[in-house]
Amino acid sequence: MTSVSRHLVRDALRELADEAYQRRLWTEPQGPEVGSLTEAICRLFDDSGLGDALDNGQEIFGPPVDSLLVGLGDLLDGIDVQQQPRAILDDPFMVDVRRLAGGLLGQIEAAERGVADDSLP
Repeated sequence: MTSVSRHLVRDALRELADEAYQRRLWTEPQGPEVGSLTEAICRLFDDSGLGDALDNGQEIFGPPVDSLLVGLGDLLDGIDVQQQPRAILDDPFMVDVRRLAGGLLGQIEAAERGVADDSLP
């Protein structure tokens, strides 16, 4: 059984949901904060252990959320990460990524608080 860092999952989802944060983080060549879509994806699926756990069929957040996390991975696979950061930010897939990441974050945080959240389709 793979251990999943829920903190890293929430952190990566927070970044993937926030366009203003992405624009600041992904377009600055230097500064106190720098990042990229590739780094956010790696934090979400690799660094957290989420990707391995999902690949192994392990239940992490429950079937509905886990399925949507797989779907988020599929959406992210549709984005050419070799593009310039501004092109990535404006990629039409990013609209869906932000919406889904925000909804997933809400679902996960609500579940951790023991509150129902029906904000996802």
